[in-house]
Amino acid sequence: MRGGDLNENADGTRLSLLCIYENSPRNDILFFDKASGEITTLATLNWRAGHLQCSWTNPDLVMFSRSYTDGGDTVPMMSDEEYAAIEPRARLWFADTSDREPWTLFYQRPGELATHECWWLNDTITFCGGFLPEESHVKTVDFNTGAIRIIGAGAWLPNQTPSELAKRNWWHASGSPTGEWVAADNWHGDIVLFNARTTQMRPLTLGHRTYGGGQHPHVGWGPSGDRVIFASNRRGNADVCVAYLRSKR
Repeated sequence: MRGGDLNENADGTRLSLLCIYENSPRNDILFFDKASGEITTLATLNWRAGHLQCSWTNPDLVMFSRSYTDGGDTVPMMSDEEYAAIEPRARLWFADTSDREPWTLFYQRPGELATHECWWLNDTITFCGGFLPEESHVKTVDFNTGAIRIIGAGAWLPNQTPSELAKRNWWHASGSPTGEWVAADNWHGDIVLFNARTTQMRPLTLGHRTYGGGQHPHVGWGPSGDRVIFASNRRGNADVCVAYLRSKR
């Protein structure tokens, strides 16, 4: 057994941990009480999980992803009849300290991508996804209602190469702690900001990855909301870089 995805809950009283059992599909999601050392099992799964993250607001709630052996984060294309005959697919899952079984906010449809979810303000979650080949918008889902909206538009046109489409489609996203911006990166290592109120896109810094190779930027934010932290391959290594915002407007 090995552990991973260690992070702190919303009120700082517990640490969450994902326990992965080698040569077994079993995964456990645990809470450790920092004061007493008491261990609480939130979920025991018979499938691979990842991206374990504690809610920003609810100290009893965690989010995690489910991994599938075929199709990755995209549901393979199939007819509605074929899809109805299999277990429905969902990337985003949740568990808490109640006796409730793990649950999801939405199931993906055939051909749908959903990936790289991240908690944000007011019980919303950013993630990237779309319904067409290589299409990926920056989206938000409301944890309380399940409502999904596009906050950063991707793009799709026929007869374009995956490399060309990847210039205007997004792979990771993260909302600023102040709620003003959502940062996103693409497979070319370009990082942009989407205004959280108007959805207007502004380039922040470009060219930190060669398409088809190198570490993804995996954009994140500093706690004050005035800088974006990311990985850059511009010098041939996966260097940690910081880009400062000139203005919050």
